[in-house]
Amino acid sequence: MTLDSSLLWTHVLQNSNYNDPTNPGFEDRILGELGDPQDEGRLDLDLKVGQVTFGYTGHYIGKMWVDVFEDWNELPAACSPGGTPGVGCPPNNSDFSNIRKYPRVIYHGLRFQWDTGPVYSLKNIQLYAGVDNVFDKHAPFNLPPGGSLSSDRITGGQTAIYDARGRNYYAGLKVRY
Repeated sequence: MTLDSSLLWTHVLQNSNYNDPTNPGFEDRILGELGDPQDEGRLDLDLKVGQVTFGYTGHYIGKMWVDVFEDWNELPAACSPGGTPGVGCPPNNSDFSNIRKYPRVIYHGLRFQWDTGPVYSLKNIQLYAGVDNVFDKHAPFNLPPGGSLSSDRITGGQTAIYDARGRNYYAGLKVRY
C-alpha cells in the first residue's frame, strides 16, 4: 500500500496595478478581487493498493470582494492627485452591496484507476474513471461561468476561477506497448 500526497497553497501578499504613468504612486489593488483570491490551494491524494489506485482532489478558493477592494476599504495610494497628504482615502462605495465578499468554495474530485500489469504483448493497460466537482458546486450568486464580469462601473472580475461545468464524469483506457 502506498499513499502519495501533494499540497499546493498560495497566499498572496500583494497584487496591485499601477496604471497611471502620470501618477506612478496611484494604486489599484486587485488582491482579493474576483479572480485574484488571497488564498487558494489544491490537495491531491492517491492511495495505491496493489494494482488499484483511489484518488482525491480538493481545490480551495478563498473569499473575494464582490466589487473592487477600494469600495469597502481605505487605500491611501488610491486617492486621486491633489488629495490631502497623509490623510487616508475613504472607501469609494461602502454601500455598494449588502454582501461584501463571494464565499470561499471547495471543489472535490474522486478517481479510480486499475493497472492490469503485463497483458498479452503489452506492458500495461490502465482503466480509469472519476468525477470532478462531486457535489456539483456552482459559482456563487449565479456568476456567469468561465469569463469576465463587466459593468458600467468596473471592468474586470474573472469568473473563470470557478468551475464552469458543474459535476463532470469521465472514464478512459490507456494502453502502453
